[in-house]
Amino acid sequence: MPSSHQIPVELPWSPEALAAFEFPGDLLLPRGPRNYVGAVTCLRLTLYFKDAHTAATRERLCLCFDAFRELAGDALSWLWREKPPRGMPKQRVKNSQPLRDMIGTMSEDDHLSFCYTSGANAEDAGAWQFLVYGKRGWQSRMGDDMSVLELSAPTGHFSGEKCQFIEFAIKCAHWLRAAHGHAGYALNLSPVRRERNEPIEAVLAQRLPGLDAGNAALLANRAELKHLKFKTVSWLTLLDDARLAAAGGFDQLRSALSEPYFRLQGYGSGVLIQAGARPLAYADAEDPRPPEYVLLDHQLRGLRPASVGNLHFNPKSAEPRLIGRLADQWMRRFEVDASEIPIHEARLARQHPRTYE
Repeated sequence: MPSSHQIPVELPWSPEALAAFEFPGDLLLPRGPRNYVGAVTCLRLTLYFKDAHTAATRERLCLCFDAFRELAGDALSWLWREKPPRGMPKQRVKNSQPLRDMIGTMSEDDHLSFCYTSGANAEDAGAWQFLVYGKRGWQSRMGDDMSVLELSAPTGHFSGEKCQFIEFAIKCAHWLRAAHGHAGYALNLSPVRRERNEPIEAVLAQRLPGLDAGNAALLANRAELKHLKFKTVSWLTLLDDARLAAAGGFDQLRSALSEPYFRLQGYGSGVLIQAGARPLAYADAEDPRPPEYVLLDHQLRGLRPASVGNLHFNPKSAEPRLIGRLADQWMRRFEVDASEIPIHEARLARQHPRTYE
């Protein structure tokens, strides 16, 4: 694993380069690094959805988990639960009950929190992760009704048109009637030491604009993400029918986002917008922002807030975090003036269209 002096921000960020990186825990803290995996690069899907307290939605979460296990095979090793009504917070997956059985014994006001990870040790981040954070029934009725499902795989787990990851994203979005979501490169942080490893995410996210950042469970019910808003564009961007209508509708988006650089697919209650045949973290030294993401952000800017507040916890020391102005800059990282759009269209046109295999 790299030391704090070997953070690989200058490498060509191809899927092959990204695939290998794990970062030691507490890497950028004054007392670090420590001997555990604090962060690992991954390809991650984040879905925001409602009604996590209902039996029907919980069954659909189990369908998502069943499909995820088909992709992950035997990779999952640990299960963490936050405040489980019964059972231990930490379990080996091989010794745990099936997810359906655990969910089936829970009331609608029990805390729905499951994090399955492929870390070798319980505290390690893993590239394979299934994380659900569901709002309780009383919270939903009070208006904090948006829950989160995050699913991640190693970065090489895609290949063009028949990409299993994309098909999987569409199935899960359909089952959960996702309100919005996104998928692309990300860092999975240690499931129980997240705050201590946010600094490495802060450093890389500022240099690699295609990398996701922030804790989705903490952001989901921020006021700025309500009223038909969504967090960010990425390789895959998902909008439900209401947000799609607010963006001008399917036909207008399809007309504005030219093939073969963009592809739109329905998921039953919304649309998945694919920007390029593969995810990107970084474009080039002249402008690290992938032009596909810049153009898509411009098209959807009316739905993307300029700020959602802090993306990270406030630091206890001087390590980097995405808070305040830096968090707002990250939210607006793809934002350009309308006069600059021809520049990014030209950047896109200079590329060879990435083949959908």
